[in-house]
Amino acid sequence: NTPVHNTDGDINTGLCIVAVISKEGGTLEIPTTGVKLDIPRDAVLQSSTIRMKVIGSPLVDPQPRSFSSNSTTVVELLSEGFKGFHRPAKLTLPHCLYLRKGFEKEANQVRVYESHHYAGTKPKWREDPSVVYTLGITDCTMLIWDFSWKTYKVNDGIIVAKDITMYVAKRSPDTPNPTSLLIDIGYYPGQLGSVSKNISMNTTSTVMLRKVIKVYKKPIVIAFEKSTPGGMWASEPKKKVISSVSLDLNEEDSRTFQLRRPGITSAEPLAEEMCHFKVSQGNENDMGKAELIFYLQVDNCNTFCETCPAFEQFE
Repeated sequence: NTPVHNTDGDINTGLCIVAVISKEGGTLEIPTTGVKLDIPRDAVLQSSTIRMKVIGSPLVDPQPRSFSSNSTTVVELLSEGFKGFHRPAKLTLPHCLYLRKGFEKEANQVRVYESHHYAGTKPKWREDPSVVYTLGITDCTMLIWDFSWKTYKVNDGIIVAKDITMYVAKRSPDTPNPTSLLIDIGYYPGQLGSVSKNISMNTTSTVMLRKVIKVYKKPIVIAFEKSTPGGMWASEPKKKVISSVSLDLNEEDSRTFQLRRPGITSAEPLAEEMCHFKVSQGNENDMGKAELIFYLQVDNCNTFCETCPAFEQFE
């Protein structure tokens, strides 16, 4: 029952694991994703090859967009030799939501969906109300009998906040200007493994920083604070807002800041030059803040970087 891992790519391109499962049962687990399939003894009557793959495309959302959209994982389950289990298997899928205290007592916490469709075609989602599930703080476990695409959606009524990925990207101008920079600061739904359409389409941008943060159903305020050392860079206006409507509809959004340093004529920012932005939601009394700090000469910093200043989560 030893699984064979295929870890080429990330959660976007599809992490995949393949295992041969005998009558003794076994477990398929995709590292770093929280996705796991536990198959009990006698669930299969003879050794069978089972394949589990994470589907990362935002196009597979089974319902109209909402605050919780793209907050849970979609997986594809395939098998060679048989169509279903003789005993239910336990599928665990993570989510990136923060649930209201006492959510365990709520009815109809989750809707489970499955799709049986041909390869290369769009999924045909169908709710399966018969699935037995257990919703946890970080994941949902469900009992399954067959093979298909599987996912679930959490009731918006029990959601307090969710994780998004905030990013900073520096544009490369057609004509270099040593006294001006265009900086895009925005977010896309989900965590680091999710897909950003804006970044993917803008090939002239260099991603300076990405970080997962916790957000509520409130506008995101992005404000330029200062540059260091020396305060040579400035931004006008200093503050821009991303509407809560974007968060409610689960749509990617960003704002562009033009940084200027009048009177400075050197060709490139100094290696030690940094910009400081503050990101917040709500007012100072009822909501946390986070500082977004990045080096102006950092290139392609697409992962967590222990040497970079921290971009703290909202509390």
